[in-house]
Amino acid sequence: MKHLKKFEDIYYPNKMVKIAQDELKKHKGGDIYFNKIDSVLKLTKNIDVIKEVFNQIKADNKNFNIVLTGGFGDWILSLIKKRILNVDGNVVMISGSLRGTNNKLGKISKGKDIEILYKKFDIENQEFILFDDSFYSGSTKDAIEKYLRKFNSNIVKTYVLYDGNDEKNPKIKSLYRYYDYHKGTIQKVDILLNYLDSLKLDIPQDILTKKILNKEIQTIMELNNEINKILHKFGKPNIDKLNHKEISKIIKTFENFAAIK
Repeated sequence: MKHLKKFEDIYYPNKMVKIAQDELKKHKGGDIYFNKIDSVLKLTKNIDVIKEVFNQIKADNKNFNIVLTGGFGDWILSLIKKRILNVDGNVVMISGSLRGTNNKLGKISKGKDIEILYKKFDIENQEFILFDDSFYSGSTKDAIEKYLRKFNSNIVKTYVLYDGNDEKNPKIKSLYRYYDYHKGTIQKVDILLNYLDSLKLDIPQDILTKKILNKEIQTIMELNNEINKILHKFGKPNIDKLNHKEISKIIKTFENFAAIK
């Protein structure tokens, strides 16, 4: 009996997945959910989650340089300075929070100015690994990479604890990917219909409307997938799906309108 695996070992491939799934049972997404995950990960008992990512980075890359940002980056930098985590190459800390938290799934770009708060060496002509707590639209990575290009440097890979983007990206490695476990945040019927209408697609929409009303489609991701199936039947290219910021704007606009009514 002592050789039997524990329940969590069977159903959770790593500790990060268990943390994310457990917190999702308590908080249905949004700022509270992601802030709680950040807090849990900073507990001493969960330092092994961070070490797991670092071990993967070391296994994949020799003599790597790393770039960090935001509050999560501050914490990782402190672990590096204490030699709890070891980086032989360059370590660069970028200023500020380059993203906000304006939707139920994740974080949205704010577009703040970039400033280097700490660097171990000069940053010219180097390839960097970006290590962050999460990945969503890619706005943080894009902003940092745009800055690094001024010094003929770039980001070659990104490692995160959790990935909230609905598109799989081979250059993004994570311990937990939201859409591997969920079909997205369940939305109200009116929001889904409003989103469908906003796309202005030249296809028969009655089938999609019926599925939404019957709750066969309950998330933006499910709706996008059904739309692309219809487009494929008509020999049309897939829709260029709206990013999180655009979807959030549609949802927010509708909620404000509904509140006035």
